[in-house]
Amino acid sequence: MIANDRRTFKNIDSKLTSVSILKELTFLDLVVLEKIEKDTHLDGFGGHINSSFFDTASLMGTLQVKGLVEINSVIGRSTANRTQLGDEMLHKAAGKSQEPLDELDHAILKTVAAGPNTFDRIKDELNIRGDDLSFHLYKIVQQGYADYEIRNTKLSLILTENGFKLAGFVPKKERPAQAAAASAASARKQNPPSNEIEAAMLASDDMTAGIPQKSKVELTQIRRAQAKTAHYIRAYAPILLIILAISAIILVVKYLGLL
Repeated sequence: MIANDRRTFKNIDSKLTSVSILKELTFLDLVVLEKIEKDTHLDGFGGHINSSFFDTASLMGTLQVKGLVEINSVIGRSTANRTQLGDEMLHKAAGKSQEPLDELDHAILKTVAAGPNTFDRIKDELNIRGDDLSFHLYKIVQQGYADYEIRNTKLSLILTENGFKLAGFVPKKERPAQAAAASAASARKQNPPSNEIEAAMLASDDMTAGIPQKSKVELTQIRRAQAKTAHYIRAYAPILLIILAISAIILVVKYLGLL
């Protein structure tokens, strides 16, 4: 009898945990899950989401806490795979994306067209749960009414021309600088950077818009140096540790030989 009660409580706890995880689901979670393949290497994954290595590592850690991914680490190498729950969330999102748009979808489009374009701002504006908003945003993007852009693990929504029309807004004509920025963002999405150094450089370009050219060059050079330093530290730290360990052993052996 006691054993049965324990099993019952265990099942209830498991269901409650799943519900809690589902409520914490964000649209960015779905975007990242979609990009994860079997044994995805985390070292270069930041390039796929236009984010630095450190921001990417933090995001992947959050996904692991939510139970959506599983990360396996060995010296100098980390890989990620979707969990069963992660696959289920993607499958559910794909199924909902085939449904016709409803009133909430139209409300989301109007909200984004009016200004709020981040997940938290849209959620607060419409006062809906995170998981509901995530699935609806996935549907809107899949049906071509919106697109998204990621910078350092921060995602923002952008309505397409069809999205503006459906929301009843006529998008203003872009200035040359805005058009160039939009074109660059589209190019980055189609051809993501191959590693975190390139991702850091692209993020640096985005963040220095509007800064005087001389200061912009200096800031870009500093960030380039920081990105390269971080890359080489991660790449060669295991080798350096091995060399230091061998050197320490040699010194100990010599010391003991002198006694």
